[in-house]
Amino acid sequence: MDDRNSQGSAVHLRIYRYDPEAEKSPYMQEVRVEMGLREHMVLDALMRIKAEVDDSLSYRRSCREGVCGSDAMNINGKNRLACITRISELRQPIVLKTLSRKNREYVKKYINMRSDYAGF
Repeated sequence: MDDRNSQGSAVHLRIYRYDPEAEKSPYMQEVRVEMGLREHMVLDALMRIKAEVDDSLSYRRSCREGVCGSDAMNINGKNRLACITRISELRQPIVLKTLSRKNREYVKKYINMRSDYAGF
């Protein structure tokens, strides 16, 4: 059986969490969320989790168009943007981890460079 979310509506995620004021060490939170049958991005799942499952979840987002880079994160071992990464193309559980500040800045520079040269 393929672990891709091609037709099911439930999405299984493992999310890196850490609140230094409440926990001694980081942990991976297991979350299942119903997403419906239409095509969704990872950012859609995060927004659904924050709204319906766990309002303590925090993440960055801005344009939702793959331009600003604010929602850059490590998704299943690759640095990607949550707003343009399709859930259906990922193996589950989808593992989400934060990027270091250095990696985040690199992703933002790459996105800006890509959009600067898009007209050529």
